[in-house]
Amino acid sequence: MNHKEKLLEIYKKSSDITDIDNISEKDAEYLETITASIASNKGVYTVLITLMVHKLLDPKQDIRYFQKKMKNGFSARSMDTKFITPTLKELGLLSMAESGWLTRSLEQPYPYILKYEGEISGKGMKEAFLRVIDAFQKNPQLTENFLRFILNGAILLRKKNKVEIKKIDNAEELFISNILSLLREQFGFNYKTHGGSKLPVLAFYAIYEILIQEMGRYEDCSLAPLGKHTASDRTSKSAGDIEVVKNDNIFEVVEVKLDKPIDATMARIAYEKIIKFLE
Repeated sequence: MNHKEKLLEIYKKSSDITDIDNISEKDAEYLETITASIASNKGVYTVLITLMVHKLLDPKQDIRYFQKKMKNGFSARSMDTKFITPTLKELGLLSMAESGWLTRSLEQPYPYILKYEGEISGKGMKEAFLRVIDAFQKNPQLTENFLRFILNGAILLRKKNKVEIKKIDNAEELFISNILSLLREQFGFNYKTHGGSKLPVLAFYAIYEILIQEMGRYEDCSLAPLGKHTASDRTSKSAGDIEVVKNDNIFEVVEVKLDKPIDATMARIAYEKIIKFLE
């Protein structure tokens, strides 16, 4: 069984955790500190899931030594990147872009012992993180229920954030001004988490999905899949946020910016990204 299969196995048991009775009151408090701040501490949440899944698969491994270069350590980040984060995305649960170990405070080259030197933001978060790790490292029998507790917090967050999309009964009553007003409200809302800047890209992508079907200009065109919005302009392998493709060539590109006035530098960067695909 690999890490994805084990995570899915425990996930199926995590919608209801009322049967859990072997977690001490203090450990429950630490776990609640973590689950209460999943959205703002995705790194902590992802790292813990990775370590717990690996502990279940390899109980003898001291998961505090999460880097291969540490004595008797292992490569937790590669397991996260390959199995854990992709599986969390498939399940529709909160996840990092690639790995929890992209968080600078968690990738420090020190084992996760109680005297861990790295800084972890959030009130009580560092102590909760290290105490939870210490508990299931010393008592591996706790690992599965700890993991269920955290996954249950992620499931509840997913339910809380679920938005019901209602079908429009009469499209004739929907005016462009109403749509613009709703989009402005959506784009300008403070979601208190990462990802808000991608909403305009998703909106324009949806518009283009309709345009390429309706307008003669886009005959025989298709949309390239959306890329990772977290990639920098320097490392991105795309010509822009939205790419219209025709005969396997870039036909049209849209670069979307939120709350950033267009200036000459921004236009030059966009030009340099696009021109690479026309040479």
